[in-house]
Amino acid sequence: MCFTLHLEKGRFPGMEMFFEALERDGVAYNRTDAGISRGRCAVVTFDDRERERVIAALSELIIHDYIPVYILKMLDTKYRYFNGDEKNKIIDELCDYLDRPKLRGLLDEYMKENQILSLGGFLTFRLKDYFSVLDGDIDFTVDEFLVRKEYLEFVKLLQFFVNMQETVYEELHLIITGDFTYRLIDGKGNPVNMDDLRDVACEVGVIGAQESDMLLSTLITFAPKRLVIHGRERFLTKDVLETVVSVFSDRVTECKGCPLCMNGLPALEKQPKESLEKNE
Repeated sequence: MCFTLHLEKGRFPGMEMFFEALERDGVAYNRTDAGISRGRCAVVTFDDRERERVIAALSELIIHDYIPVYILKMLDTKYRYFNGDEKNKIIDELCDYLDRPKLRGLLDEYMKENQILSLGGFLTFRLKDYFSVLDGDIDFTVDEFLVRKEYLEFVKLLQFFVNMQETVYEELHLIITGDFTYRLIDGKGNPVNMDDLRDVACEVGVIGAQESDMLLSTLITFAPKRLVIHGRERFLTKDVLETVVSVFSDRVTECKGCPLCMNGLPALEKQPKESLEKNE
């Protein structure tokens, strides 16, 4: 069985990349160029033995040339407040996670029933369901992008507060204990006096927005020059840890092997307080 493929150059500027892919894969095909109303058109013929490899190259051409343009049109229509760089980031993220097997399957399904494929017409009339799913993916990705953007702005604001704040403790140790509570210890091993800022001991597993804000507020108020985190694996709420690390950035050191990491606060009773630094 012989197949004929029509590719419109004006619609697929990366068309030569498609032919380069065929050459790399050793695909046997014939190509002629014809003039059509929208510009030059490449007419490609190949037999059934090459169909799978041609489909693989075609799906990548669609992802490279057509889908980014489609996504950009959607963003320009529904989300005009994004700048160019932000739109490009959203497009790149969506293209990285496209359902390539589904796209190849739709091409294969069509070619099993049709020996002539006009790629432009196929995209316009045969992929409505595929693009309907993509529309939902665009909305979801935009929502996720906005959440990340707001988070980064929030982190930058907290970093500003930290840099403006007068340092109360040169060094603090954030410790997750064996019963999944957290404590702050100064550089000499003394528990931090939290009387003025409320008790910071909270069950990590039930930390919500109020408790995480309390921890961040406490750390920002103390503005340590160095923050050492012990027992990272005990953080049941990873968002809290990630935010602390993001806000304090190069002030953070992660301890990976001292007794505090293994046993939490009870280890303080079994070692001199001044030995904290030696065990990091």
